Amino acid sequence: MALWPGLSITTRLLVNTVPNVIVVPDEAVQRGPNGLYVYVVTPASRAELRDVKVSRIEGGLALVDQGLSAGERIVTSGHYRVLPGGPIEIVDGGARITVMLSTTKVH
Repeated sequence: MALWPGLSITTRLLVNTVPNVIVVPDEAVQRGPNGLYVYVVTPASRAELRDVKVSRIEGGLALVDQGLSAGERIVTSGHYRVLPGGPIEIVDGGARITVMLSTTKVH
């Protein structure tokens, strides 16, 4: 197969496969004055601000090296309404988790 002059092609090359890592939606990772953080939903349905170390963000996903454990629930939207230690209610919206504060939906 050959390219005609003036045409181009975009490719992706898999360089490395990293086993046993935590991958989260990139919108869950927030930037604060002390670095990157996420809100973790505690068993008591409270928001816990957790500092994280992220090695790579690509394709809508963030690879978290430190700060999260497998199986923890995190806030992926509505961050502007979440307060550390504040009450939250998990609303399942398909494959995505959104957050409700009191009775007001957060999109």
